[in-house]
Amino acid sequence: MGNINYSRVLIGGVVAGLLFLGLDVLGYMLMNMDMDAWLAQHALHEPPMWVFYATDIILGIMAVWLYAAMRPRFGPGWKTAAIAAAFMWFFFGVAYFGFHMMGLFTISDYTQMAGWGIIQVFVATFAGAWLYREEGPAARM
Repeated sequence: MGNINYSRVLIGGVVAGLLFLGLDVLGYMLMNMDMDAWLAQHALHEPPMWVFYATDIILGIMAVWLYAAMRPRFGPGWKTAAIAAAFMWFFFGVAYFGFHMMGLFTISDYTQMAGWGIIQVFVATFAGAWLYREEGPAARM
């Protein structure tokens, strides 16, 4: 235990990223968010869709890499995955709070995104961590 299995980080990270993406879409649907109106209200333009796909995949890889990096200290398993997910959620919360303070999100938007985000990040991180294994006799997740 100590060497990160980067091929498993990539596999778990892509799966986690796809879950991030799917849960993003579901979250926008559940919040009934009119993205076109929101972008127009803030004089912003929508980036190409590949930016969202790439961002979610990168975030999934980051979550699984964080889990893999934490395993030597905290051990494999759900507890370590939960700590990694909580860190990722806190990071998102801080970033979104900055957007709220700039006037891009109302406090209602912020709390909805934070609430949905905790579900999203835990589901994606747990799935990616479940797929991660180290070489040798190390325990699965």
